[in-house]
Amino acid sequence: MLNISERRYRYLYELAPDMYHTLNMDGIIVDCNRAWTKKTGYLKEEIIGKSVCSFFTENSRDAFCQEFSEIAKEEEVSGIERDLVAKDGTVINVEVEAIRIFDEEDNTTKFLVLMRDITKRKKAERALKRFARYLEQKNKETRRLSRRLISLLERDRHKLAMELHDQIGQSLTSVKMDVEMLAKRIKGADQKSREQIRGIEKRIAASIREVKNICHGLRPSTLDTIGLIPSIQMLVDDIKKHKDVQAEIYIKNLSSRLDPEKEITIYRIVQEALNNIAKHANAGNIFINLVVRNNVISLSVEDDGIGFDSEGVLKKNREEEKGALGILIMKERVAQHKGDFYIESQVGKGTLVLVEVPI
Repeated sequence: MLNISERRYRYLYELAPDMYHTLNMDGIIVDCNRAWTKKTGYLKEEIIGKSVCSFFTENSRDAFCQEFSEIAKEEEVSGIERDLVAKDGTVINVEVEAIRIFDEEDNTTKFLVLMRDITKRKKAERALKRFARYLEQKNKETRRLSRRLISLLERDRHKLAMELHDQIGQSLTSVKMDVEMLAKRIKGADQKSREQIRGIEKRIAASIREVKNICHGLRPSTLDTIGLIPSIQMLVDDIKKHKDVQAEIYIKNLSSRLDPEKEITIYRIVQEALNNIAKHANAGNIFINLVVRNNVISLSVEDDGIGFDSEGVLKKNREEEKGALGILIMKERVAQHKGDFYIESQVGKGTLVLVEVPI
């Protein structure tokens, strides 16, 4: 039975797909299996009698020789990765496992060592790391481009608002003054002419108001002059004026001005969220919370409207690169400040937009 057992062991040892060898207490190879010769290209007689360290690369050789004395003290060792050099100079990445072999008196006499070829795995890991670095670099480039585009968007909005205010607005104001002066000069005109002049004055006044509203939408002057909170309040007052909706604002610990870029980000998110509510939500109530805690600005905009399938919309954005563009822009604005953006919505249960941005 002992002979049968030894033959079975020898058969498994020899034909195992992994590299097996036996070391004596000095680290000399006293036996090896066929996988050793097949993978390295050495003959068996070129292997036996040599120190196992002589087959490693220089870095692996130094590390293994230092660890050998520690290996002798352990019951078993696993998970050690080393680099083996084949006869033709090819480097083979191996994972080393070792167990002690005892004599009848329970003394360690040899070591049975398994070396599993993990070259393909290591190659795949290196490829994944290179790809991860590539993706990280591309992500940084995309973020820089996105930041630049958002910055240009805000600059162009500001420039357009100024031009509308300074040129179109002033031109309309001048025309309005001219019409008023003309009306005074022709007091004796017939009733129809006077009504036409009054109609012209009303249309000019409406155009001036419209230009002011457009300018405010493009770049609210209040944001630069009196700050974020009054600007948000104006957005809320505007939606209450045009929609049958109640809106509440809760603000806590926001006692000073924020960084201008963060203020415009918070403002734009509230603006976009309220625009979406006005267009689609059919809501009766809106709740806006703006709280600063632990150096984080937390903004939430919640409504009790009809809601929508948020997961479906976001999936459509990912797959078709279109859909709710406003949501994508909000997410990107927040990402520029290394913040977090969440949106939760269910059909018939309203929508919640939550933003957290570090100060």
